[in-house]
Amino acid sequence: MRKRAESPSSASLKQRVRRGTIGSVAGVRRVRFEVRVEGIVQGVGFRPFVYALAKRLNLGGRIANDSAGVVIEIEGAPDDVVRFLSALEQDPPPLASIERVTRREVHVVGSATLAIVQSETTPERSARPP
Repeated sequence: MRKRAESPSSASLKQRVRRGTIGSVAGVRRVRFEVRVEGIVQGVGFRPFVYALAKRLNLGGRIANDSAGVVIEIEGAPDDVVRFLSALEQDPPPLASIERVTRREVHVVGSATLAIVQSETTPERSARPP
């Protein structure tokens, strides 16, 4: 059974993203957030899901697995970042089970595409078989 992460309302999320440090690249307003997703998010198609979602919304950044789950840095237009964060929590891949999502604002760096980076190799993994 999929456990939904606690998250702010869509309106609250929009306000938080718009209030954040806004950078601009080529005159376009942008924001960037580091998002940590914990739960069953490894080995279930989560990184390809995030990549496809970011590509569809024209967002950039990076994604990697680590011992606690998945870490995403996502950057783009504020409204598109809001859409991304909402979809990430509301419509994850069928085999994923999100237990917690945390996010913090980081500096805009101008990423145009999302890179899937090599995962950390540590003995403690948070993925659990279904």
